Amino acid sequence: MKIWRFGQGFTYNKTTVQSRLFLLVLLTTLAHWFLMILGMTAKLENKHRQYQAHS
Repeated sequence: MKIWRFGQGFTYNKTTVQSRLFLLVLLTTLAHWFLMILGMTAKLENKHRQYQAHS
């Protein structure tokens, strides 16, 4: 979980309900895993070069 400027913001979460906090952490973890697998797949298929910055 990151600050609001760079991704899934946890800074402004003010929940006191443990089940809601658990769900927030679970969703953030699942999103992170999905994006990591997506990135690894793109790298294995050499599609990451299409998104490389050339500046």
